[in-house]
Amino acid sequence: MTHKKTTEWKLCKWNVLGEAMHTAMRKVCDTPLTTVAYLLISGLDMEWEVFVKMVHERLSEEGCSTSGDAADAMIDWFGSYPDEQIRERLQRRGADHRSVYRAAALVLLFGAFSRDEWVCVFPYVFYEEGD
Repeated sequence: MTHKKTTEWKLCKWNVLGEAMHTAMRKVCDTPLTTVAYLLISGLDMEWEVFVKMVHERLSEEGCSTSGDAADAMIDWFGSYPDEQIRERLQRRGADHRSVYRAAALVLLFGAFSRDEWVCVFPYVFYEEGD
């Protein structure tokens, strides 16, 4: 009897997700919008951490296993303009108004990403898990 290998793609942990997304914006995509996002994120700290955790939650809830799935989930999420959710999380962590403004700018910027740009952002966030 032959054992057929099954492969599943899994989403990386949230703390890897942020670095993978940030790197891909500059090294893979390199469009004007992704470059601006890369530069903005480079100046963020707590705001980016809060944001990445929310992105990870969204991708997990949607059951994403490909860059295309992730891109579709992000387009849907940013279509609902999640700034209020992000603002609430930042304020619970004691963020000042400047942090909230920076996060709002990132939400607006990500809302302008095309599907192709989102697909470019996610090449490093899924890993292969097989038996």
